[in-house]
Amino acid sequence: MYTRTYLVYIPFFFSSSVIIPDNGMYHDTYGEILMYFEEHEEATKEFQNAIELVSEDWYIYQTHIKLGICYKELEMYDLAKENLLKGKSLTSEQTFDPETQKKWLVIVDLFILQIEQII
Repeated sequence: MYTRTYLVYIPFFFSSSVIIPDNGMYHDTYGEILMYFEEHEEATKEFQNAIELVSEDWYIYQTHIKLGICYKELEMYDLAKENLLKGKSLTSEQTFDPETQKKWLVIVDLFILQIEQII
């Protein structure tokens, strides 16, 4: 797939001229792009960077959930479950749109169920 190859190599092409910001949202979003292209190992690094930079921002519960999904795809089930449960805990603590909260909780429960059926 041409698009995948092109997008994955963009960071390498520009790495000498572009400074990656110390911005959690940047790392979270880049992690999502890597997830989309099934670059789960690289995505985990981006999500971990986001968590280290901004462990208290509003979206960090999503970052933990996405990190858990990546670990599940990498067959690292203990880390997957740990991050999914952390994301679930943080989601439950949020006071935001109830519909969004429900959607993320359903996603977490589905992935935890998949993991439990595997191990």
